[in-house]
Amino acid sequence: MANRATIQLRSLWENVLMGFNREMQKTQTIIDDNLLKVFRYVSLARLIITVIALLFATSQGIEPGLNRFLIIIDALLLTIYLFATPLQTILKERYLQIALVWVTIFPLLTSNLAMYLFFTSPPPELFQTEIGLVENFVIFYNIGFSVLTLLIPVLIMSWLYKKQTIVFYLLGVSIFDAVTIVLFIPIGSRVLIAISMIVFRLFLLGFLGLIVNYLVGIQRTQANALRDYAATREHLVASQERNRLARELHDTLAHSLAAVTVQLEAVKVVWDLQPDRAKQLVDESAETVRSGLQETRRALQALRAETLESLGFIESIYELAKTTQARYGFDVNVNVTGDFAWLTNGQEHVLYRIVQEALQNGAKHANAHHLYITIHASDNTLRLSVVDDGIGFDTKVIAREGHFGIQGMRERAQLIGAELIISSQIEQGTRIDIHFERTANEDSYL
Repeated sequence: MANRATIQLRSLWENVLMGFNREMQKTQTIIDDNLLKVFRYVSLARLIITVIALLFATSQGIEPGLNRFLIIIDALLLTIYLFATPLQTILKERYLQIALVWVTIFPLLTSNLAMYLFFTSPPPELFQTEIGLVENFVIFYNIGFSVLTLLIPVLIMSWLYKKQTIVFYLLGVSIFDAVTIVLFIPIGSRVLIAISMIVFRLFLLGFLGLIVNYLVGIQRTQANALRDYAATREHLVASQERNRLARELHDTLAHSLAAVTVQLEAVKVVWDLQPDRAKQLVDESAETVRSGLQETRRALQALRAETLESLGFIESIYELAKTTQARYGFDVNVNVTGDFAWLTNGQEHVLYRIVQEALQNGAKHANAHHLYITIHASDNTLRLSVVDDGIGFDTKVIAREGHFGIQGMRERAQLIGAELIISSQIEQGTRIDIHFERTANEDSYL
């Protein structure tokens, strides 16, 4: 019976360790460096507080004792370990595991050592009459103080691991602490007080840990949902970009090839009877091919946004305005003010595409004569507007019909969290406004 129980306990412990390691491997990729920084600075603050407490006690004529020196040594070594960043590269996933075990075991041992030294030493004469109350206070103080020291690893584990790991951790700590106190500290009949404090600590830390774990789980679920949403948007935008390119090629290359085909068929007919006319048709075909080739190159260049990569955001806007003006023959005015250095590459790409689509709409659909691009950026906000003097449209009708270009601009703006407002009335032109605020997390899928 005893052997069977031993085998079962060993199997359970191995399963816990295997689960811990598997979970550590899964979460290692998402360990937030900021969390580790907080751990380091908390350890440093703990060291500073213990040193100040020692100096204060010494100045008051209080004998520091062995326990206080051990606490300082523990805090010092842990701080050195956490700030020794090369160890993180060497130990990899074991680096944090060792720190968590360290910040768990050593404070418990020093706390229990303090109780052991008190109960095995003659009580001071000052406390002779109320020794019972003092002994209770020593137990309450040391076990209660361990709540603060264990709070650090509990919060970190709540952030990184599942609730089962937190429960196993707190149970293991409580059993270790209880066995150490019962076997090695002569507290006599006050063992029930110690056990009660340990159980209270177990439930308190367990409650806090599970609450934090639950909140982190919600946060990660929302983050995963946002990533899935971004991925879906990415596929949608890519599909729409392909459709736009298909339309561009249809309007340029396909039309050019169709015209060349008709012209060459005509050449076959008049080749023998009207050689001069045939030569003229061949020249027209060559010109049509050259024009179609230029339009195809322009469409491919717009897809790749080479100017954005080579010139930067602002210069690419000027270049886009220049090429649009040259192609369609209307005036494009650009007014840019402010500092745009905080924009990410993804955000620049989205804004560039929106301006590009707005110019295309103004040229192809609005029959505009003048377009005005205004961009202003401050430390945290960006405002962009594209205004034309074209024929305008009914925004309600466009909303019902789902105009491709406008829908694409809205979806691009949503990708970076920008607000896009389109104002237009028939025969009164169109205005597109974008308001974008800088946030702490500027990452995007682009």
